[in-house]
Amino acid sequence: MISGSDKLFVEKKLSWLSFNESVRQEASDASVPVVEQVQFLGIYSNNRDELFRVWVAAVNRRLQLGSFSTTLKKDRHLLQKIQTKVLLLQEKFDAIYAELMRCNIFLVNELQLTQSHSRWLKKHFRDNLKQYIAPLIINNRQNLTKLLRDDTPYLAVSLKSEHKRQYALIEIPTILRQTTYDPAVCFIKINVYRVAKHSQIMHSLMEAVKNGKKVTALIELAARFDEQANIEWSRRLSETGVRGHHGIPSLKIHAKMCLIGQEQADDMHLYAPIGTGNFNESTARIYSDFALLTAHQEIGADGPGELPFNCQEKAH
Repeated sequence: MISGSDKLFVEKKLSWLSFNESVRQEASDASVPVVEQVQFLGIYSNNRDELFRVWVAAVNRRLQLGSFSTTLKKDRHLLQKIQTKVLLLQEKFDAIYAELMRCNIFLVNELQLTQSHSRWLKKHFRDNLKQYIAPLIINNRQNLTKLLRDDTPYLAVSLKSEHKRQYALIEIPTILRQTTYDPAVCFIKINVYRVAKHSQIMHSLMEAVKNGKKVTALIELAARFDEQANIEWSRRLSETGVRGHHGIPSLKIHAKMCLIGQEQADDMHLYAPIGTGNFNESTARIYSDFALLTAHQEIGADGPGELPFNCQEKAH
């Protein structure tokens, strides 16, 4: 038996589910326009996800503590009540959705997309979503409380065994776009010779500054036929807070290098794209420019992105 105080505790927690049920009831009202019915179902689903992400997760954590928890009995009862209530609400949700299907409104997964929809989604993901995705490699030495945030979704992948050394094709603009939003990235240094007219790389550098990264760019103003464009890019970068350099007088810097510093477990990890081609999305499609993206710490420390800056400082 559960005590009166424990029952009050459970009912109080379940009152939030009753509120969400009222949202679901709005979706079942035939007088509500179909579009608004779908919106109410979306609000209901979002609220349900929050319930499991916050409340149910907290209850499960307390249950895992076992005998160390002082609310073990209440938590078990609460979890059972939540599961029963949510299953009942889900049945009613499915019934509403079945009615909406008669109005040609469908919830589809990735296997049910048409070819045109699939192409649109891939482009939308590449242009608008991918830039916010950054990989996090975790191990037993890291404190997850410093890496993970409650208000951020994660896709977890477990690596069962060591991979063989191999190479993957990765677009440099994509890498720089991801570093812009990676909270662990501290600095970006890059040497620029020629860039595209609407350069994603340059915009990523400016966005990185807004996100608190230290960004340094060495722009070669004497790039033949691109002098005016590089002067303009240099001005725009400077206005957004990018620390700029213009090489060494009487010398042209043709380096196509970049250095990315990422803090992991209180240690700085360096990543360096090194190549022969320019960081130019337009000409890369014609010339098939390639670069090596390496995480070799000695190569990064040796100065792919540092060398030209060190030479300039010594020159002055």
